[in-house]
Amino acid sequence: MKGIDNEKFTIMKCDTKLVDIEMNYAFGKLINYTVYKECPDFIRKCICDFDDKTVVYGALIEWLRSRTIPDERVHRDYIIKKVYGLNPNFTSWLTLLTVDHGVSVLDDFWIKFSGEDIKYADIRVKF
Repeated sequence: MKGIDNEKFTIMKCDTKLVDIEMNYAFGKLINYTVYKECPDFIRKCICDFDDKTVVYGALIEWLRSRTIPDERVHRDYIIKKVYGLNPNFTSWLTLLTVDHGVSVLDDFWIKFSGEDIKYADIRVKF
């Protein structure tokens, strides 16, 4: 993230937009969002209120955190240092998200940040 600036990103499934988000992490608030009809119900239930109409900041942050390497992961520091080239002592989950895009081997959801000219094929896990 860029300090106190607003951050814009899109939650993606492959190359399909699911949710556009503009938020300010430093101040802990959502600025703007759009949930597209393509967004699956289970993601709506993770990030929206009970009526699935309003994105909830805390729920969104929790979902985003779940897309990064968890603190309790074995060899987490080694992975951060060797794979991402970052210092694990000074790397937040949010920094990891901007590097790994929240990509997972378990599904095809990911985070695309504003201004990035990338597609799912560029960041997906390849075997």
